[in-house]
Amino acid sequence: MADDIVVTVRVPKKLAQKARQVADSRDETVSQVIRRGLRGYVGRAPKSIKNEDAA
Repeated sequence: MADDIVVTVRVPKKLAQKARQVADSRDETVSQVIRRGLRGYVGRAPKSIKNEDAA
């Protein structure tokens, strides 16, 4: 996939810890968790990454 868009996002330490926790508990990568949190945001930053549980 040569046409993937790569974006670097700076995240506050607290949020990074939370994302890491969520990633560990769901057996995902931190990138996947952050990507899900950023989905739907175009041009504006989210207040926080939502921990919506996959029920």
